[in-house]
Amino acid sequence: MKIVMALLFIIVFAAPVYGADKNWAGSGDASTWADQKNWLPSGVPTSADDVTIDLKDASVTAGKTFEAKSLKVGGASTSAFTTDNFIYGTIAPGSTSDDALYIRKDGTATLKGEGTVTLKGKFKNTQEALVGEESFIFTLE
Repeated sequence: MKIVMALLFIIVFAAPVYGADKNWAGSGDASTWADQKNWLPSGVPTSADDVTIDLKDASVTAGKTFEAKSLKVGGASTSAFTTDNFIYGTIAPGSTSDDALYIRKDGTATLKGEGTVTLKGKFKNTQEALVGEESFIFTLE
């Protein structure tokens, strides 16, 4: 019995953690990245999650540190992602050859004030939509 319990413990706790596809639903306060009710499935995105913001007239603001495995903004609907002043974020796909940040048709990303957003992958932009203020650091690794 002890061996069975030990094997069960190893299987349960050694299982890999998989991220989710997180889609902006805007069902919480309809604007804040950190509001878990704004996401489907529910919960604030983590470094394991592929994130898509593509809801008609969505305007998402990250006012605190944020993480994502990848981030897509726009595509089928006009959507925007904005970072507030003094934000620190990381978007890190599994490989540096994968898309980290993809600004698609009708999508915008606005980086406000001071802070750092680190991309550990590719940046793609289907239209010239990335806006950065002079004091903002945008790093590609």
